[in-house]
Amino acid sequence: MDNFKFYSNLTENPNFTKEENAQICLQAFVHFMKLMDIARTKDEASAASECMHEIDGVNIPFADTLNIQNGLNYAQFLEAILRIAYYKKEHSDQAGNPEGFKITLETMFADAELDLKKRMKSDPILNSIVTLSNQGTFKEYFDILGAVFHEKGMNKGDHLEISKGDFISVLKDANLLIIPKVEKAPEAGKGDKGKKPDPKKEEEGKEAPARKFDDMDVKEAIATSQSFDDDQLGYIDFLEAIIRIAHVFPFNEEELADMVTFEMKVQYFV
Repeated sequence: MDNFKFYSNLTENPNFTKEENAQICLQAFVHFMKLMDIARTKDEASAASECMHEIDGVNIPFADTLNIQNGLNYAQFLEAILRIAYYKKEHSDQAGNPEGFKITLETMFADAELDLKKRMKSDPILNSIVTLSNQGTFKEYFDILGAVFHEKGMNKGDHLEISKGDFISVLKDANLLIIPKVEKAPEAGKGDKGKKPDPKKEEEGKEAPARKFDDMDVKEAIATSQSFDDDQLGYIDFLEAIIRIAHVFPFNEEELADMVTFEMKVQYFV
């Protein structure tokens, strides 16, 4: 239930405010399948999604993977997992085995860490995402985050993904990268030839190291955030990438003085 609650807090759902009516979008379910190793590729994710057409209230194909009205409530979420297990059984060596469904279901989660709280203790990035999710940060900014992802994303199978290159372009367009200007050193005059440099003047001329956060810094920061392909981001990976950048961005002292919480650092990029 913790995993479902976490995903349900990532998107806005104005029509259902009670916890028992919470829903998750397909982007969240695809991320869950990837995280739990239920689907290892986009093709496997698409095949798994096809299994869901018999679930009452779920319409296939999914028209908008970020639209919560096209998502899953908790009962549908559980049923989807069971139907995927049945599909996997029928397409494996367990087909025809009376115990095949039970074995397949157990195998699906054999190596997965379902305990969200346990994962949070060993993963500071996940801890930050879940904390902000519980605070309602992602719901508050869903309109703009979802719009950017939808605008820049490309269809991959039956769901959207944004390339890391386009993600970096978004940061550039918003002037969020710090790329120091390269200044040429002044040429020595004719009368300076043969003179030894004055160490005192050189020391006085030195400035504090310029802040830098360019394309390569972004790539390094988000290297471990990825969808099924390492150069692509699903919506949850997109949010994770923002969190990773907020953790390492070189804010100056004046900016940090106004950022008393980590949430304020994240808001800088929204």
